[in-house]
Amino acid sequence: MLAFVVVGNLSFAEENSKSNSPHGVTDEKVTLNHLVDFWKSYGVSQSTIQKLVKKWNNGLAIDALKGDDSQGTATIQTYGKLDPISGNNQKVTKKVYPDGSISVTTVEVPKTDNTNPNLISPLSVTGGTVTSGTGYTIHHGATVGTGNGAVTCSFKADFENINGAYDLIDRIYSYDIVVWGGSYSDVELKLVRKYETSTYKAHGMLRFQAIIGPTGATQHLDLYVGKNTYYSSTNI
Repeated sequence: MLAFVVVGNLSFAEENSKSNSPHGVTDEKVTLNHLVDFWKSYGVSQSTIQKLVKKWNNGLAIDALKGDDSQGTATIQTYGKLDPISGNNQKVTKKVYPDGSISVTTVEVPKTDNTNPNLISPLSVTGGTVTSGTGYTIHHGATVGTGNGAVTCSFKADFENINGAYDLIDRIYSYDIVVWGGSYSDVELKLVRKYETSTYKAHGMLRFQAIIGPTGATQHLDLYVGKNTYYSSTNI
């Protein structure tokens, strides 16, 4: 039975969690420099960056930080990118808003081994260790993370892919959240479903409220493990 504890505004499952201290970056100059670096790293043009900086300095909301595409005018770009840490390919989905600002989701492309149908090849992870053999792969300390320039978050997970049996997440722990130009609250790090079933994948989740300016929004980052693979999902 899980014991839930509450420390201030932090709620988490004690068995599965080890939290870091909450922190936000409220210095506007530091925040703006970070956003500019983020935009540059994903190919936003210098002229667009100048317009976004002017918008920021005038106190106007940047579209991607609002995350509002109710008009359906944002465009989606998908392309491959080499991960500098793992050396594996990643699928990058970049959402470009009308003012040129962006949000980015990156998903690692799983490796497969075609020479031995009983061998589960280790999928690339950020950090941690991988133990692999015939019919199983065990990941310890894998980091699941995402970011959009204003909000970044991650957590660690131990999980197993098992050929011929249900996969599982042993635990999730050690979350980290940074909100540039704001703060966050109401953090929940939860092992939603430990074991894969015939219908659902094993599921771990990080959820919190990000506050930028006068408004807040619920953000989430999820890890799914099942059918000898895994992937992450987020609304950031």
